[in-house]
Amino acid sequence: MGSLKFLPIIMICRGGILMSKNRNNTAALILIFSICFSLFFLIYHEHAKSKTSSVYEKIAKKHDIHYLIVGDSIGRGAGVVNRSLTWFSQWEKEMKKSYQINLTRHSVVQSGATAYEGLYLFKKAKTPPSTDLVFLIFGENDRKYMNEKQFAYYYEGLIREIKTKYPDAELITITESCLEQDQFANKIKKLSNHYQANHIDMRIPFQHSAYPIAQLTADFVHPNGLGYKLYADSILAAIAKGLENGKQAAVLKEPILYTKELKIKEFTQYNEINDLFQVKNGYYIANEKGARITYPFNGTNLGVKVLKHEQGGKIDVYIDNQFVRRISTWWPIHKNRVLYVTSDLPAGEHKVTFISTGTKSVHNKSRYPNIQLSSIVVYE
Repeated sequence: MGSLKFLPIIMICRGGILMSKNRNNTAALILIFSICFSLFFLIYHEHAKSKTSSVYEKIAKKHDIHYLIVGDSIGRGAGVVNRSLTWFSQWEKEMKKSYQINLTRHSVVQSGATAYEGLYLFKKAKTPPSTDLVFLIFGENDRKYMNEKQFAYYYEGLIREIKTKYPDAELITITESCLEQDQFANKIKKLSNHYQANHIDMRIPFQHSAYPIAQLTADFVHPNGLGYKLYADSILAAIAKGLENGKQAAVLKEPILYTKELKIKEFTQYNEINDLFQVKNGYYIANEKGARITYPFNGTNLGVKVLKHEQGGKIDVYIDNQFVRRISTWWPIHKNRVLYVTSDLPAGEHKVTFISTGTKSVHNKSRYPNIQLSSIVVYE
């Protein structure tokens, strides 16, 4: 019986020990959980931070980068047979050498494209979900079809669409070495400054080069390997300067001309057509002079979607019975293209008529000037 007196004390002691052990276990679990949570937070925070770091910060930390090219034939590196001599291939090589990083390239490019067509292609393209850097390269083709204000409108549209999709990406705008029209170059510079993009005027290094233009280009327009080396070196220098100055990415500021996002509308339904046009595989096709098709549309601008190819002919375009321009549909390869027609039309209803001229490009070696239209394009 005497030993029973101590039983409650023993049980209490054991309970105390057990409670002490439980408290220790709980404390240990809390400590482990706290450490794990802290590590997870640090890793997540660093990962999130790396996603929003500027391209300059990523390069400084030797992080690999993704970049996108939106541009015309110079954007795609036309002018060299050996693709290792394009401006982007030479630039990538120098970036790897200078900063020990890898670069992944994405492209939305089309030879002969204007900023108008570039806007269409960018909005339709399956671009990557994120990117660190975007190159914008237009101007030389635009000056053939529109004035500088019209060009600036679509160029700004591209800047805003790019920065809306990629708010953290840096933007490098390039004035092409072949662009002789200062009014177009000035628009590129003004918009670049407004959005705090990294602007490179490639006319300057070409003018300062010891080599004449004939030795820097394949055709006095498209650079050759030596000309593209000037592009690569200029971009490398602009990146180095951005690193040195702690430059941040371009910003989406208040618009100058492009005051609202444009939506692309395509119309295939005509209201008049003569029997010289035939319908096949979604195209209105003609080989003879006088083939005519008319579409109604509502808007202030117009483009036309055609199939350009080796047998392409020429079309005269009339809007509201007034001649606007002549379009060639010749191209060395089969390619669907969205060609700029006009801007600055009065708001409201219009009609556009396309008439085959029966003539062909000097490059067309076939017997017939073939026309293939699929739709008209309006930005609303």
